[in-house]
Amino acid sequence: FFFLMIRRPPRSTQSRSSAASDVYKRQSRNSEDSRHWLTYWLVYSFVIAFDPVIAIFFSWLGFVYTFLKIGLFIYLFHPKTRGAALVYDKFLRDLLKKYEEHIDKGISGIGSSIGKTVDAAKPLAAKAAINAAMSNK
Repeated sequence: FFFLMIRRPPRSTQSRSSAASDVYKRQSRNSEDSRHWLTYWLVYSFVIAFDPVIAIFFSWLGFVYTFLKIGLFIYLFHPKTRGAALVYDKFLRDLLKKYEEHIDKGISGIGSSIGKTVDAAKPLAAKAAINAAMSNK
């Protein structure tokens, strides 16, 4: 049961947010359900990103901290509490709006860097494939 609340999105959806959005839009016919899950994964990613910092302050609680995190994920996950939507509306929406331009520039910069790396790797991959094919003869 708990693995449903703390599992990561499929590997193909981790690299690009638009890919994640497309996957969840296709899988869910209900747009409210899609909004719930997209909001959950956004809030979840913030919690996971800041967990090492938060853990410094609460690590003295020991295993109780783990149960508190599980409780937080249940609160965020459960459709009756709509915790993820509340956290997003109260805290993350304004923060993301404020830095939207910087986030978009960063994402486009990462995309262009990946494109350059792939373009540079293509000739090397082709050469390696030719060498592998020739050594098998």
